[in-house]
Amino acid sequence: MRNIVCMLGFVLAGMEVHAQECGPRAEPLVRVHLENFMTVPTAALARAKGVAAGIFAGAGVRLEWKEGEPRKSQQAASCAGLADEVLEVQFDETAATRFPRDAMAYAVPGKAGICIHIFYNRVVAAHSRDLTPVLLGHVLAHEITHILEGVARHSEDGLMKAHWSSSDYMEMSQHSLPFAEEDVQLLRAHFHRPALSAGR
Repeated sequence: MRNIVCMLGFVLAGMEVHAQECGPRAEPLVRVHLENFMTVPTAALARAKGVAAGIFAGAGVRLEWKEGEPRKSQQAASCAGLADEVLEVQFDETAATRFPRDAMAYAVPGKAGICIHIFYNRVVAAHSRDLTPVLLGHVLAHEITHILEGVARHSEDGLMKAHWSSSDYMEMSQHSLPFAEEDVQLLRAHFHRPALSAGR
């Protein structure tokens, strides 16, 4: 009898967690699964995640970080209300020769599975090592935005510039690069598409 009571407690607790996760939210949620394979040091990755999350928070979007490949039966898929996004990111030690020398990552919108690859060695080489975690956070945010916007485009200024300048790197060292207004509008349009509101 005691075992049954304990099991019932676990079931009720699980239902409460599900209700909290699937209840109405004021902001859209993006779950980002990271496959690191010990490429990025733990401390640098933690700082980078904080930087990327802060950038998206400014646009009213919440990032939730997960480790490894998402489960097929992920609970988020059944949640009502604002649709969740589930993205997969892999950190690669090196880049293939087909990529331009200044490319630090690439994203493939619409691709199932790993849709973002980040070349960590190029992130490290792009600037001083002191800036590496902050720069990595900006690269993460940049590529996640490409996936959410779903188009191959860049902005004239801010986070989504095609190439960051020395002044951009200096700005990063003090505070995060912001989204340009057109990127904020594209993100809002993405999360409020009729197809998304019904789930995918």
